Amino acid sequence: AKRPCGETAERGKGADMSEYLASTPTWVVVISLIILITFAALLAAMVQAFVGRRAYKVIELPDMTIELWVSERRFPRAADAVVVPVATDLKMVAGVAKVVRDATANRLQIEADAAAPLAPGDAFAGSGGKYRFGSGILAVVMDAQKRTTPEWITGAISKAIDLAQSRAAHSILIPDMTEDLLRQPPT
Repeated sequence: AKRPCGETAERGKGADMSEYLASTPTWVVVISLIILITFAALLAAMVQAFVGRRAYKVIELPDMTIELWVSERRFPRAADAVVVPVATDLKMVAGVAKVVRDATANRLQIEADAAAPLAPGDAFAGSGGKYRFGSGILAVVMDAQKRTTPEWITGAISKAIDLAQSRAAHSILIPDMTEDLLRQPPT
């Protein structure tokens, strides 16, 4: 049952992969594939962790997680609710308020006009933008003359978060309000 030397040498040179796989037990092939797939998934997860988007800062509290996302002039992701800074007349005319008004096709502004005016530090919940956020929450952080105080901002944001939670919102987007809080020119 010995093979001639020429046959072994010839088989080694001309053998293709299918002959080797055919002679390999099935369990060896299956385990090898599982190991290769596991390493490929691990490598993909590592690349995604280094390249993918991350929150700028994450704060863990006992009953919630707060993530700070930083991006230029756009929503970082969809959310269940978005908080918008407005004055007592609830007009959404500048900055992120205008972006949200446009995203809701003016529905949120129409609902807000019916509920206006509200006192500084109060909040109003209305409809949301399709595919962007479930509801728009207007936080009254300014008075009629567009002046603001830290107490009004804190109170309005707190009430806005409470309103969003009462609407079963699990993620609440609070965008940068800097542009909205700056005094806007009358024209």
